[in-house]
Amino acid sequence: MFPAESGPWQQQLDPYDPASAVVVFTHMTRFLSALICATLLQLPTAAEPAPAEPQAVQEAVQEAQTEALATEAQNPISNLVSVPFQYNLTPGIGPNENQTQSLLNIQPVVPFSLSPDLTLVTRTILPVLSQPTATGNQNGIGDLNPSFFFVPKARGAWTFGFGPTLVLPTASDSSLGRGKWSAGPAAVAVYSKGPWVAGALVSHRQATDQCVAAGLRQCGEA
Repeated sequence: MFPAESGPWQQQLDPYDPASAVVVFTHMTRFLSALICATLLQLPTAAEPAPAEPQAVQEAVQEAQTEALATEAQNPISNLVSVPFQYNLTPGIGPNENQTQSLLNIQPVVPFSLSPDLTLVTRTILPVLSQPTATGNQNGIGDLNPSFFFVPKARGAWTFGFGPTLVLPTASDSSLGRGKWSAGPAAVAVYSKGPWVAGALVSHRQATDQCVAAGLRQCGEA
């Protein structure tokens, strides 16, 4: 038999020797550590998060939404709840034609969806006036003018609406209104494309008391 070679790596380990157990444990720990490192290196890396949306794109989207909202606000029959105000100042009126009339129209617009292809848009005009008279200025509200437009779903750049319009004698003073009930048809057409919004609204109202008294022969109020 050949004698065992001497040296730290060639010596036969005694299983009952505590020093031999420590050597074995150290080698096993190094082997497991190397195996774990090799396994982790082979794992696929996590997907990198998507880059944030550029600030310029976000600003462009916000600007487009703002422009679309402004366009709808200018459309009197858009599918948008709005309360526009219109102020008119008319000089050269009154008994001596040297006074000025002040008129503020409050015009709330409220749409109601009747079906996917049809919307009912209510548009009411409430005038608030300062009217010159022979004894001074008369302040108050005028006759209420509600209109009801049936608006089909828009096709392209055009929007159309048709329906009845009324005038209710709600004036707080006789000098601020006509004192008559009136009714008739109304129609509106709006063209909206890009920054351009153009349209026309026409109506014809007839005073009901005049129609009854004249036998429908002298009706008519534009």
